Amino acid sequence: MTDIDLSDLAADRDGSRPLRGYLASPAGTGPWPAVVMIHEIFGLDDVMRGHADRLSADDGYEAAAVNYGQLPRHLDETLAAACPIVASYGGRDRSLRGAASRLEAALEKAGVTHDVKEYPAASHAFLNDTEAGPPALRPLLRVAGIGPEPESAKDAWDRIELFFATHLS
Repeated sequence: MTDIDLSDLAADRDGSRPLRGYLASPAGTGPWPAVVMIHEIFGLDDVMRGHADRLSADDGYEAAAVNYGQLPRHLDETLAAACPIVASYGGRDRSLRGAASRLEAALEKAGVTHDVKEYPAASHAFLNDTEAGPPALRPLLRVAGIGPEPESAKDAWDRIELFFATHLS
């Protein structure tokens, strides 16, 4: 499990700087099937590292967690010739309103295999198994409904694991 600095790579492509990442690899020697995780708004934190560790230790994937968030401005260009994508969104997440349907439409248009689902009962950070974000803001986040939503999270993890088993085996 390694923290990585991707700032030089990002600078070469007009991307976010600084750009940090985390790489979780299964024990032993690879190669392993690999996944890239895109986190929620609170950035690359211990909760996201825990998700990468879960995918690595429990499921045998090399998991890279990088510090991006929103859909790219040029979505159609970005998704041209993309690998299969699984994505889960909270329907009550005001910061990503419409993102699931925009992503799904762009993936359909590009002919990319995908599984995109929006969970009506969930908000931002619903997949987390613990609260995230700055500790001083957590009471406000709870009031806003932001954070873990176990029922949606279980379904999302089941979808993720099935999708990876289907497309990375």
